[in-house]
Formats: sequence, structure tokens, C-alpha cells
Amino acid sequence: MVKKVILFCLVFAFKTHATVHKVPEDFGKIQDAINFSRDGDVVVLSPKVYSEAIDFKNKKISIKSDGSRSVDRYRITDFANHVEIVQNMSVGAQISGVMFSSANAGCVSLAGGEVLGCAFDKCRQTVIKGYGIVKNCKVTGYASPWSQPVLWCQQNKSMVLAGCVFDDSSDCIVKGGAGSYEFFNCVFNKINGDPGRGYSILQFSSDGYEYIVQNCTFIIDRPVNSSGPFNAITAEGSVVKVQNNIFYRSKTDFVPNRDDQPKG
Repeated sequence: MVKKVILFCLVFAFKTHATVHKVPEDFGKIQDAINFSRDGDVVVLSPKVYSEAIDFKNKKISIKSDGSRSVDRYRITDFANHVEIVQNMSVGAQISGVMFSSANAGCVSLAGGEVLGCAFDKCRQTVIKGYGIVKNCKVTGYASPWSQPVLWCQQNKSMVLAGCVFDDSSDCIVKGGAGSYEFFNCVFNKINGDPGRGYSILQFSSDGYEYIVQNCTFIIDRPVNSSGPFNAITAEGSVVKVQNNIFYRSKTDFVPNRDDQPKG
């Protein structure tokens, strides 16, 4: 009986041990490493441009850079017109320390996963859609010819963003969506919204979701060709908690707390 218990413990320990898979040293493509991985494994990327779409297949695995270079040296892009570059990131899945760029596809589809310390450069379709956690990421030069927002929450769940920077975007960061958004310690700089329609930086839905915007900084110039009102935050019929934010060269039409006064 004792031998059986010991054998079971050894087998269990072996199965739960995380294995590190290196790309391109061990596998030529990121997807090949994912296919071989089990829950708990880690895929480590060397500096390179990876031209492929990635399907996590709902595995609880992590994909990250090896950290030897700056984030822009780990670039993941897609030229095959996939819907998103990264798909099926469920709870327990993480991707960190890489840069995404794509002229044809969205970037990340979340289903409870986490995006940590990533950069998104000159993307043209919604950068992150779904629900999950996004921390310490930077979105630069976003420009959608279809007036798509940078973020799109789905499935009546929550997208939480902390320590993120949104810089130089020609479209709204949020424009509706089916779920709630929570922003903490984020920076919004040079966001033009939708100049022709006068949308706000954060254009929350009127479907009764709860939103949080806390300790954020808005640095906004009204677009020259804007035909309508251009504000930092708008919401009608929803619960919005706006606390301890700073607004430079902008105004907000939803300010429930008096410490959230426009500055400059």
C-alpha cells in the first residue's frame, strides 16, 4: 500500500511539473509549442518577428519573452487576415512581454485570460476583445478605417485594465460593448475619438453595466473637425464610478465626485 501511495505521488508530481518550451530553439513556431504544451507549461520566446496567429486552445499556459531585449524585439504579427492574432485565452492563460502589430486582424481575444506588459503598435482593428485582465500594456498609433474602438468587452463580463497607456489613437478607446470596464491608473493621451461623430474617449454603453474609472489621467485635445461634443467620459443610464482622475485640456460630462475637476 505504501509503495502505491509513493508511486501515485511521484506520477502526480511529474504531471503537474511545469515544462519550459523555447521558441524557436525547441519549436519553430509558437503554435507548435502550444500544441505540445499541457496546463501549467511556459512557452518562452527569443527576440524575433513571429508571423503567425496563435490559438491557446483554452490551455492554462503562459507565453512570454525571454526578457533579454526590449518588448519591440518580440513582435507578433499576422498577414493572413485572421479574425484575431491570439485566440481562446481562457482563465489561467497569460501572455506577456511581446509586441503586437497588424494591419488586417484584431490582436487578442480574451476569455478570462491575462495580457501583461505587452505593446500594441499601429493596429487597425480592435486591439483586445472579450473579458479578462490587462496590465501595464501600451497601445500606440491605433487607427481603424472602420471606426472600431480599441477595446470591446463581451459576454456580459468584465474587462479590467490597470497601469495601461493609450497614446495617439484616432478612435475611441471604448464605444459600447456587452460588459463592464474597470480602468485603474491608466493614461489616455492624444485620443481623437471619432471626430466626425464627436464620440468621447470612453463612450460607455447605456445598458446598465457598472464602470469604474479610477486614478487615471486624460490628456486630450478636441479634434479640429469634430462636429459634436468631445468629452473624456460619457455614459447614459449606466452606473459609473469616477474617482481621483485628472483631466487636462478636456471636459467630462459625467463627474459624480468633485475631486475629478478638469485641469488646464
